[in-house]
This record gives sequence, C-alpha cells and structure tokens, in this order.
Amino acid sequence: MLATVLGAVLPMVVTVLLGFVAAWHHDFGSKDAPILNRMVLVYAVPLALFAGTVTTSRAQLSQDIPLAIALCVSIIGLYGVVLLLCRWTFRLPMNISALAAPTVISVAQ
Repeated sequence: MLATVLGAVLPMVVTVLLGFVAAWHHDFGSKDAPILNRMVLVYAVPLALFAGTVTTSRAQLSQDIPLAIALCVSIIGLYGVVLLLCRWTFRLPMNISALAAPTVISVAQ
C-alpha cells in the first residue's frame, strides 16, 4: 500500500520541490506562478493520480476498501462535527458554518 501511495504522490512532490528550487534561483517570476500552478493542478496531478490508479491491481484496490470507508466516514464525521459546532456553539449562520467545515478539514489533513 505504501508503494502505491508513494508511486502516485511522489511525482507531485517532486514537481513542487522543483518549483521551489526554480523560485529560489529566480528562474520564474511572480507573474509566472499562476500559469505554472494551473498547469500542475489541471494536468500533472490528475494524470499522475490516474496513472497510479490504473496501474494498481484489483486485488490491491479491494484490499484497501476498509481504509477508504474509514477515511470517508472520518471526513464526513469531522465535517458534521465542525458544522454543528459552528452553528450551535458559535451561533454562526448556516452559510458561514458550511464554509468553515471544509476549511477545518483541509487544515486537519
């Protein structure tokens, strides 16, 4: 499982590190950052994840079903807890509470 995750995530990490090194050496300016970010997020990340998923066997994928279920339940549960906490404890409106919950989830990951 670790090899599968590393095989899918490692190209993205290397891309981010290359971008950091390129910025450190001033190879790209601040005006180039949105273009590079868009290229990486729209093309490189989905292709790397797709390639990692396609090359994984069905046996490995079915072996990880309990993990996927646990992750889904924990993310949905955390969303619900933060939503209710914002709504009832902090007395925030529903639209603000609904926006705060995914923000907390993204920070927690």
